[in-house]
Amino acid sequence: MSEGCGKAPSRITGITCASLNGISPIWDVIRSRLLPVVTAFITTQASHFGRTAMISLASILRVFLRYLHRERILQRDISKLVEIPQRYRLADIPRWISWGSVQDMLDQVDRRTVVARRDYAMLLLMAVYGLRSREVALVTLDDIDWKRDRLHVRGRKAEHSTTYPLAPVVGEAIVGYLRNGRPDVQSRLLFWRHLPPQSPLTHSAVSATASKYLHRAGMLAVRDHTLSGMPASSAWWTRDFRSRPSATMSAIGLLPQP
Repeated sequence: MSEGCGKAPSRITGITCASLNGISPIWDVIRSRLLPVVTAFITTQASHFGRTAMISLASILRVFLRYLHRERILQRDISKLVEIPQRYRLADIPRWISWGSVQDMLDQVDRRTVVARRDYAMLLLMAVYGLRSREVALVTLDDIDWKRDRLHVRGRKAEHSTTYPLAPVVGEAIVGYLRNGRPDVQSRLLFWRHLPPQSPLTHSAVSATASKYLHRAGMLAVRDHTLSGMPASSAWWTRDFRSRPSATMSAIGLLPQP
């Protein structure tokens, strides 16, 4: 210890090398097990401090450990083993929102307009089934089985497809868009731009639509996939949708009667 500290006692955050020399036997034990001690210290502090405080703490600890190595108190520089918590852009934005907040968002949609009827159908697909913007953009007329009240979702992660019961309120919203909103086009894709040039909506446009109504509802910072992570959507569907009569295509005259 005396060889590492030198003749002039250097200050180490309130602890002098001279004082360390006085506890040499204890310090030798601590030094041999320092890495587990440091790891346990960081883990314990992480439960009490936020990300910003932990970044500061980890930085200070790395400086201190580099000093110990430079003064030859530690034989090995373990400062690089202390990981500084990374702070990512938009990391503090919630991954999902409550159903009450989603209902506030849906209330912002004025379904008297053509565009709003389209938007309402898209928002319900995202809220009820947790579809992502890319999945909503890929929905086609053939994905909706009106006779069996089923919705087929293609283009999911890992190229999987999923089939869901068609919630009546979702079916009604889609029907409203088909009857009074969707352009008369040959393509089977469901959602289209209203203004020229007519083209299918991209996933970026679907995402921007969700963001627009979330902002109108007062939620100014949300993730692109916020609606797809709602934990309450299935319970809401069970409570409010299953008891409602289904809106089949034959019932509204969009398919020939059997």
